Amino acid sequence: MSEAQPIPQNLIEFLQLDIPTPRPRERGFLDVVDHTTRETTICNVYRYFLDRSSSPKLSELMFDGLMEMLKPAFEAKNMKKEMDLGDFEVQLERFTSKGRIDMLIHSEANQCAIIIEAKIYHHLNNNLHDYWTAIDYPEHRKMGVVLGLYPYKPEQINHPHFVSVTHNDWLSQVVQRGIPHDLPVKDFIYFKDFVNNMDHLTHSNEMTPDVLFYLKNADKINRASQTRHATYEFVIGQLQTVADKLEVTLNGSSIHWRNLWDKENQEVIYFTVYPNEIVETAGTVQIIIELSGEAVPFKDELWEKIKTVQIEHSLAKGGNGNAHFQQLLIKTIHVQPTEFDKLSDHIYDEITGNLNAVRQTLYGFLEELKKKEDGS
Repeated sequence: MSEAQPIPQNLIEFLQLDIPTPRPRERGFLDVVDHTTRETTICNVYRYFLDRSSSPKLSELMFDGLMEMLKPAFEAKNMKKEMDLGDFEVQLERFTSKGRIDMLIHSEANQCAIIIEAKIYHHLNNNLHDYWTAIDYPEHRKMGVVLGLYPYKPEQINHPHFVSVTHNDWLSQVVQRGIPHDLPVKDFIYFKDFVNNMDHLTHSNEMTPDVLFYLKNADKINRASQTRHATYEFVIGQLQTVADKLEVTLNGSSIHWRNLWDKENQEVIYFTVYPNEIVETAGTVQIIIELSGEAVPFKDELWEKIKTVQIEHSLAKGGNGNAHFQQLLIKTIHVQPTEFDKLSDHIYDEITGNLNAVRQTLYGFLEELKKKEDGS
């Protein structure tokens, strides 16, 4: 065995650092449909929560929360607004002569309106004057809002009757007022997901502790990444050694799995190992007896026949699979870092010592089941 190389100093320093724990990100319904940043979708969600017929409990909270911010904002501009939106409706994509208003909260009967331009990541280059004049109500009965992830400066807005409101500020106003205890479960889930989504978008562009940590330690982190890749390549090399000893093919290219498979004989019962998991867990090796092809339909019958053998050899029942493959049995072994240079020996010994015999037994059972099915 060759002499071990010394650990680079920058890697030692990296291992001594206090690494920040990232804030967990909870996926919601907008993640599922891949619409987390689409302004039209986000406006549709706002409309749902503002609509008294679809979400009466939240509608009042949403409207009151918005007005709670708008009143002082316009008072600070010395503008007196007389807003009576008691029976309002919400329109999206309201056409104007030169564009479309993202969201319009208005009462035609009372000649009152809140004109909202919603922004996520796009620049504010909309014709706010066009939007303002398109709604032909008295000036003191109209309010303009630029709704963004971050506050816009007056010079960016460049219109006296528009003020800046952030998504987080508006939604926080609603949350602080208290969610009704009798809110329908689906509305609660929708609202919670939406608040989480907008909070994530707000903070995704901020200088978080994670980003700052990387910038300060980029060289060490990159060195650690190279070390991890070298470890992965080492594991693949060890699995290739096992395949060579067994005189089979190391099949696959994903970092997540490799088959030890007799390609020449087109085996339908073979071994699978997860190289990436070995690296991630620093030595936990799962050797899986896997079925494919004609063996897959007999998974349940093979399990019933092998249960006694499974207990003898401390094998766990597999669970993953689809129409093309099924994991039947799993053997887990732990290789200590001090023994990692003999990883291939540990895997080879486990396969030849017990698991290959189990695999051959399964082949015998499979032949019996096939004959029984054929009626011979």
